Amino acid sequence: MAYYVFLDTNIYEESNFSFQNGKFTKLKELIESESVILLYNEVVYREVRQHIEDYVKAAVGEYNAAIKNRGFAPFRNTENWEKQLALLDEKELTNEQWQAWDDYLKDCHAIKIPTNNVDVDIILDKYFKRQLPFEDKKQNEFKDAITIESIRKYYEIISDNEFAESIYVVAADKGFRKSFRDDKEIVTFDSLNKFLNYVIIHTKYLAEAVDRQMGNDVINRFIKDNIVDEVYTANCDVDGCYDDFDIISVEYRSHKVGYINIVEDSLAEVTLEITAEICVEYTERDEENSYYDKEDGRYLFEEFIKVQETHEVSFEANLDLYIDNLDEEAIKQKLNDARQLIQEYDDELLTITCEPETISIPKGTIIVMDEWSLSEREIVSQTIDDNWEEEEWEGEKPYTTCPACGKPISHQNDGGNGFCIDCAWEH
Repeated sequence: MAYYVFLDTNIYEESNFSFQNGKFTKLKELIESESVILLYNEVVYREVRQHIEDYVKAAVGEYNAAIKNRGFAPFRNTENWEKQLALLDEKELTNEQWQAWDDYLKDCHAIKIPTNNVDVDIILDKYFKRQLPFEDKKQNEFKDAITIESIRKYYEIISDNEFAESIYVVAADKGFRKSFRDDKEIVTFDSLNKFLNYVIIHTKYLAEAVDRQMGNDVINRFIKDNIVDEVYTANCDVDGCYDDFDIISVEYRSHKVGYINIVEDSLAEVTLEITAEICVEYTERDEENSYYDKEDGRYLFEEFIKVQETHEVSFEANLDLYIDNLDEEAIKQKLNDARQLIQEYDDELLTITCEPETISIPKGTIIVMDEWSLSEREIVSQTIDDNWEEEEWEGEKPYTTCPACGKPISHQNDGGNGFCIDCAWEH
């Protein structure tokens, strides 16, 4: 029996439309082994393409704007830097990622479910009655409504032909999942990892046995004691950081099992979803107290502040487990004799010992710290220009400030009476 699964657009988006990462590679493996059948529809197909285009456009715009900075001008025509400082082609990058999306669907033999059989009257009735997915804050979710009804219609098709007993839907949107709460035959997950693990432990006896072991104290203690060291050597990034940053401390918070990959009979690799708090320290420009001259294209005066930030972040890690004391002969005999489902096996047959060997954060993983993960921020010190230690500014600043609000005054915001243009009218 194959598991029919429909992935909502936000599941692809969560992985930054990287179809070669661990989760999507594992999904493809399960499809190739005929354990899973991937579904999509025209709404998801077009949304993914649109979001790819939007993200590439924004990223290329920021990159090209930085490359055009006059500071790079002397290097643009030099042999060493000419290629590195070339402008990116937005259309070319978009087309490349669109092709990656098409190739993934093709390689997975994904089935495109129809949307032309959706009953528009049902959708309109839900809209006017403000029923899911038309929530108070999402009153125009027609695309989601079409997708939801198309999944229901497709289930009718495959159930009539006895192809499947259920359809599995993976969506990060809680309202989207709640729309199926009265559909017993449609099972929802909020992450791709959870769906992958569900399939694996229901199709591989050894994965089910490992899953039972994942809550024991030895494994939990090993994860907690070793993951912190991995974070210090990982690829971390602080959004908007002016300069290099230092990791001050790392505190493990919790972990969940992503999915279990049976490498061989004596070794399992478990993908973990780790939550931790990372405290970082870095220096940033204080824009309110710095003076940028647009005509010269440079800062005439800069103030900097040193800050400490605590971020609650989530990321994936891989845990290798050594498997021992599994009575493989008894299990094989059970398979041959009864040919029953995994759920019906005697528990004692799946009694194993799992010993943790290593834990690591996969290469290429970026632990991003941004405004969404920020939980606490504190200004440690305020410094001026290049005097960044503990030295405070003394003497006159190289610009005049508004005596009312304290903002720097330039030719652009000079009110003509000693005050800035915002305060001049009051004086």
